[in-house]
Amino acid sequence: MSTNSDLNKLTDAISTLRDKPIQIINSNKNKRNYFAIITTSIAIISTTLVIIDRVQKPKVFGKIISITQWDSASSFIYRGYDNILRTIQGQRFLVKISLAVSKKDLYFKDANIVAIFNDNKRYRGEIYKAPHETIFSKGERYIVNIPPSEFLTYNSFIEKGKVLFFYLSFIIPNKNDKEVFKKLELELIRPNGKSPKTHLEVIDAKQVLFDEGLIQEEGKSTEK
Repeated sequence: MSTNSDLNKLTDAISTLRDKPIQIINSNKNKRNYFAIITTSIAIISTTLVIIDRVQKPKVFGKIISITQWDSASSFIYRGYDNILRTIQGQRFLVKISLAVSKKDLYFKDANIVAIFNDNKRYRGEIYKAPHETIFSKGERYIVNIPPSEFLTYNSFIEKGKVLFFYLSFIIPNKNDKEVFKKLELELIRPNGKSPKTHLEVIDAKQVLFDEGLIQEEGKSTEK
């Protein structure tokens, strides 16, 4: 009886398999699906990275390493693109700064500088570059030669994660006293108009750098 029961079960199973259509698995179709999924995922990731890169803004850090101030108000004379001579009179400074950028590389086409004094008054500085600066120290007259490659506005790129050193000379128009600013606000103007700003503060007085390699006594050569 048990044998008949098992035989009936086997017969039913065979009938079920006979009536059920055979499914053929298309391996090529699965491969195409996997390829489409991978390609789409890569495209989404790439697009996301591009969007993040465009949305991210470079963040600028820095400090003032040295300050040279002229003892009295002086003038800077220059010739404009219209060939007309112009004069800016005021308080002149030469600073050496360090700058670093995080998040992404920074391209810039120009810079603005604002000097902030102890009373929190803000004065817009006019950046200029003279072929030779002249300073007086201990009764002697010295010539300052700034390499063009180290002047801030002669550059246009700061790589993310690197520290660079620059010189910057500027004059505060119509300010004639001997007061020294407490910090600078530097704006680096990007080609797209979105310009990062940073405050640069003077390092501790015990660490201030006087870069003697830039100066020479007037009438003497730096060549050895």
